[in-house]
Amino acid sequence: AAWLCYGASYKLSMLLLLLLTHPEVGQPLLKHIPRGARSACSQALTNILQSICSRPSDLDRWRTLLRFAPDVLAQPNRAGRRHNLANVVKRRVEALGRPTEPPVKTVAAGTGHGAPGKRSDVLLAAVTSKLEDGNISAAVRILCDQSRPATPNLENFSILAGKHPIDPHPDSLAGLPSPNTTIPYQVEESDVAAAIRSFPSGSAGGPDGLRPQHLLELANHRETSSALLKEMTGFINILL
Repeated sequence: AAWLCYGASYKLSMLLLLLLTHPEVGQPLLKHIPRGARSACSQALTNILQSICSRPSDLDRWRTLLRFAPDVLAQPNRAGRRHNLANVVKRRVEALGRPTEPPVKTVAAGTGHGAPGKRSDVLLAAVTSKLEDGNISAAVRILCDQSRPATPNLENFSILAGKHPIDPHPDSLAGLPSPNTTIPYQVEESDVAAAIRSFPSGSAGGPDGLRPQHLLELANHRETSSALLKEMTGFINILL
């Protein structure tokens, strides 16, 4: 949040931080956007970003952006039926902005809070997840190491706290120069494209669930990538 506040649009940034909250993601999201739906998703995201750039003070437009991934890319419940994922996603894109019922909370397989499964099952799930992300090196590393996720306990918490200590001088940000006397850094489309492609495969998303892989797939869509990249660049420059 600090870098968002520190820019030319200081008052706007503070307003957004005070009034906006990330949506609650009630169910797992698709790791990849179906090819048949990428054009629709790209155009929808382009329109959302364009609307924000044209009127940054409209909070409803920011809320639409934060709801994009949960509303469009949530994994559909099978309920014994086969789904054409591309059609499902495209229908959701068409319904963006309309009132909808809150999503049903579900728990992805292997992520429940029950008793841990067999070591082989946990290992298989971890490797499969990395392969689905396209992160082959991570899958090989897990197979060779065969370690399990750390158990959540006080000992491991202390180890993490030692690696990530609390800032001993939290007031140091108070000495930053006034935003009114600085020229905000502005990026070019080439900078944004390079940044999107710099994320390792399988990189996690933010609180709204949108992953770098989603952006990469949309940025690589030949018919719509140019317009999307232009609006993404304008949007980022507003934040800066």
